[in-house]
Amino acid sequence: GGSETGGSETGGSETGGGAGVSTGGDQTGGAGGAATGGDETGGGGGVGGGCTTATMDPCGQVPHFDGSQTVDGSDADLCSLPTFVLNFTDAYLKVDHGGEADGRARTETATVRVGWSEAGFHGFVTVTDAFLFASGQDDAGNVWNGDGVEVFVAGSTSGLSGNSGNDAVTHVQFGAAPSLAVTVKTVDGSASHSALTASQYVTSVVSGGYTIEFLLPWSGDAPSSGAEMAFDLALNSADNDPEGAPDGRDAQAILHNGSPGGSSPCGDNAEPWCDDRTWCKPTAQ
Repeated sequence: GGSETGGSETGGSETGGGAGVSTGGDQTGGAGGAATGGDETGGGGGVGGGCTTATMDPCGQVPHFDGSQTVDGSDADLCSLPTFVLNFTDAYLKVDHGGEADGRARTETATVRVGWSEAGFHGFVTVTDAFLFASGQDDAGNVWNGDGVEVFVAGSTSGLSGNSGNDAVTHVQFGAAPSLAVTVKTVDGSASHSALTASQYVTSVVSGGYTIEFLLPWSGDAPSSGAEMAFDLALNSADNDPEGAPDGRDAQAILHNGSPGGSSPCGDNAEPWCDDRTWCKPTAQ
């Protein structure tokens, strides 16, 4: 997240403020049929198909995942996990283009299932989005600047310094296109990016949006049941404006943006991408 410029990220405008403008991107088009290529097949339809209808508070508790997961683009393995929804109506809002009213009016939503196990952090995200603009195919540092989802997670809150590049945490940016995901390490507001291991995720373009399935190994120790872990999630939104030549991400909905509890490597605007102490701290069930 955050406004990244050539590998370093600069703060933008939140629900109070306006972000710096970055342009670029590679892929435009409506949300169409299922993605193909490799083992990235069409998603499992997201929520439904016999999945539990239970909901969760992801900043309160994250459930333990007791099953087995094959990362193949289907949500079938994770149907036992409860869901939460992230949208632009009431989330913490970061605006890149326009004002707060423009950001709040965005209609994209992410329906999310997550859980943890000793093997890693498991998840399936279904995003409704009528127009997809994926950025970063030619520049790993630009994946954030289009439609996509960002996941932030750590097995423990112990030792978080604010700089994800120095801590045992994971920050991944998933673009709204197959084979487009990067891990991000940030130190003092400067971000470096590297391709996420292909076996750890499948992104599929489906009717009305896209889905992401992932299994992210722990960067440090796995959580301990009953103890705090760290988690956050962001939904990036880009539209077809200017028409035919979109100018990148327009707004970002952030699940949680807490106080870092002191001075931040982000400067005055501490946000999840540049300070891992802002992430929420749920209990690992």
